[in-house]
Amino acid sequence: LPLDATWTVVDAYATVEGSYEFIATIEVPDGYANPDELTASANIVIGPKAEEPVVPEPEDVAITGFKPIADINGGTEDDPEYADLASALAALPATVTATLDNGAELTLDATWAVVDAYAATEGTHAFKATVTAPEGYANPDSLTASANIVIGPKAEEPVIPEPEDIAITGFKPIADINGGSSNSPAYATLADAIAALPATVTAELANGEEIELPATWTASGDYKTAAGKYAFVGAVIAPQGYSNPDSLTASAAIAISASSITIVPPPYNPPIFYNPPAVSPTVTPVPRVIVELPPVSPEREPEVYAAQELYKLSLFVGTGTTPQGAPVFELERGMSRIEALAIVIRLMGLEDKALSFSGTNPFTDVPEWGTKYAGFAYSIGLAAGVNEAHTLFDSSKPVTAQQFTAFMLRVLGYYELNGDFAHSNSVTKGAEAGIILESRKPAPTSELARGEAVVIMARTLMAYQRSTYIRFIETLVSSGKITKDEASEFLAAIAALK
Repeated sequence: LPLDATWTVVDAYATVEGSYEFIATIEVPDGYANPDELTASANIVIGPKAEEPVVPEPEDVAITGFKPIADINGGTEDDPEYADLASALAALPATVTATLDNGAELTLDATWAVVDAYAATEGTHAFKATVTAPEGYANPDSLTASANIVIGPKAEEPVIPEPEDIAITGFKPIADINGGSSNSPAYATLADAIAALPATVTAELANGEEIELPATWTASGDYKTAAGKYAFVGAVIAPQGYSNPDSLTASAAIAISASSITIVPPPYNPPIFYNPPAVSPTVTPVPRVIVELPPVSPEREPEVYAAQELYKLSLFVGTGTTPQGAPVFELERGMSRIEALAIVIRLMGLEDKALSFSGTNPFTDVPEWGTKYAGFAYSIGLAAGVNEAHTLFDSSKPVTAQQFTAFMLRVLGYYELNGDFAHSNSVTKGAEAGIILESRKPAPTSELARGEAVVIMARTLMAYQRSTYIRFIETLVSSGKITKDEASEFLAAIAALK
């Protein structure tokens, strides 16, 4: 029942912190009674005074370090940039950059002092700078900035190196000197021969230049007026500014021909047979059993014609015989490399020496029957194999025109190592030497048929050996392999080959 209330304080009331109780008396309306004279109660609670807020003082930002300062160039000891401490201090930066603990940076004035005594001498001279932290910043660890002035050593007198001597690396080749013939030598004595050699030689230098030098010539062996080539070496004295570290010498040769008859190369002119040295009475030509062969035309059947002429000299025997005893040449087929090598050795008249050869065969891929041929060919420089170790011969592979012609050129004394020809250019060199007809010039890498090979072999016999006017067939006469008459008949016959 809502009733009107009349309030009174229980105790005294004051506006100070505390709880103040009040009671209310009520008037009961008609129809209601308050027999126990109950009163309502209420409290007013006053809290304590509010405290003043505490505003914290702002915390200073701390210096944690200084950015590095690049070393200052102080010149050299004999020419310093800063002769005394005052000029050195003046050269240092007026401000430094401090790094702060909040990640920021602050530029501050710096007061520099030398760490140790300063003198304008070689070395690194250290300085440190103190700073004053402005309001709001602190330097709790009393950190200092640092800088260096670096003074270099006294400048050394430049060392001018002595000029290095220019080395002699070789000599330009000297063409062979014509010494006449054995019965009419141009230079009868060693002194005459030496006098005919050039007074100066052209030395090739390491810098690519050349220089003419006087040469002192000596003979490499005995000098005679017999047919042959006589080698000489020319010693030189390197002038000032040049050197000859490998004691290189120049070389020259005087070539004396076998006779006084004038011969005009190339050797494939109509053949002229020169009188070879007399056959030793102890040399007996090997008797041959030759089957009579049907005549053939050198124009229509040049391969058969060449094969028959070689067969007559037992320098080409074929691969077998017919029931009637005639040779089977098989000129249309190719040859393996080892087969070609055996044919070349037979042509040279050295088959007996090859079959009695007792040395080592370095090639591991040669069939048993070809071992002596291969070993002998390697021993005389006729064959070197197909790899740098000289252990492989590719004996079963077909011989090419390039390879077979290289064999023939070596027979005549031409060698790749001497610079006489390049193996890849052997066919062209063979044509120049007269062992290959331009009209029959094969492709270098083509497989060579036996018929093509016998034509090359026949022309090799009539060709001149390197740097001489001596045909190769003459060596077979000298060794007793064939007679002079047989050689003359062969040359006349082969001249018909075109």
